[in-house]
Amino acid sequence: MEEGQLAEKEELRALLGFMTIDGIGPRAILKLFQEGSSFKDALDALLRQGTASQQGSWLFKGDKRRHSSIRPDYKRVDLCIREIERLGGWIISFKDEEYPDTLRNIHAPPPVLFGMGDKSVLSSDKCIAIIGARRATGYGQKAAFELARSLCNNGIIVVSGMAVGIDTFAHKGVLSIGDKFNREEKRGGTTIAVLGSGFSHVYPRENVKLMNNIIASGGAVITEFFPDTKPKPQNFPQRNRVISGLSLGVVVVEAGKRSGSLITASYALEQGKEVMAVPGSIYSYMSKGTHWLLKQGAMPVESADDILSFLGLHNSPRRSVPVHSGDNNNTKDNDKGDSGLSSPKDILLSHIGAYPIHIDELVKKTSLPLSVVSSTLMELELEGRILSMPGKFYYI
Repeated sequence: MEEGQLAEKEELRALLGFMTIDGIGPRAILKLFQEGSSFKDALDALLRQGTASQQGSWLFKGDKRRHSSIRPDYKRVDLCIREIERLGGWIISFKDEEYPDTLRNIHAPPPVLFGMGDKSVLSSDKCIAIIGARRATGYGQKAAFELARSLCNNGIIVVSGMAVGIDTFAHKGVLSIGDKFNREEKRGGTTIAVLGSGFSHVYPRENVKLMNNIIASGGAVITEFFPDTKPKPQNFPQRNRVISGLSLGVVVVEAGKRSGSLITASYALEQGKEVMAVPGSIYSYMSKGTHWLLKQGAMPVESADDILSFLGLHNSPRRSVPVHSGDNNNTKDNDKGDSGLSSPKDILLSHIGAYPIHIDELVKKTSLPLSVVSSTLMELELEGRILSMPGKFYYI
């Protein structure tokens, strides 16, 4: 290994070492970087108490007991590096030229990004986030799918969090597109997923296949967390600032009153990014958060054209498909859209909205056997995802 490469490896190891010390977060590490010293020199100075160097001396505010307890977990660091190498991934720090400028300029940017896939997509200046509720309605799922697909058709990279619900359908909408850039080796459009856990604990597990498809299609999956980090609740608000940070704007498709999507929208505003929201049914709980955003001044979105025009990106090669707000009868394109949905539940939910629809109509629209439709509707009702009315009508 050449001397320059060895120095870079030691510098990265020191940076990761800082990240394993309790009480040192992204802001502290960023301040160390801004002081102009190398992480290796700063860490060495902290480990050698009594030296003349004052690099990083402010970290523990004169607490000598705490200062003397500094012990970077290099075993964890080395395991992390080996695991990323085993997965065929990469690590970039905010000292690297490859680190995306959109993220570098936010408050407390992640010191490092662990990733898999094409890291060059992170530097795109045409990223838009589509996020929303995990317990999404059929209307929300379809809206996320169509908006993402249309944006991708217009050269936009869609960013989301790979959670169940809206995030999943946003990623799937992008991946449903074929070889739009004449790259035969690519199976779909380009999308970026930001995880709230490490690569050894991909969450949700059911989306591991989706993650692999994102990577295979020329996108990227990233996280700021070490591979051994489990999906703890506190990780996801932290993850959300990265989603908004990478993007020109954030589109919230569905959200309850206390949805994590509202946290992402808040980060977006703090970062000077645009916030947009898809209107929904006044009868749906999953519209409470989006309607609150609209009352606060968020841009209403009915189609990808609205997003492109609002952000000044309307040099579009194709027109986008409008979102039909909860109208079960506006399903002219539904049969085509079902090809991107993976299960009877997903397919049925894409046809059920705020207005009651009869079981016979669902059989006709989905081409699923009556027995499958009937049993799946029962499951969805037991899960609390749909409601029924007398006469075998269903709505959300």
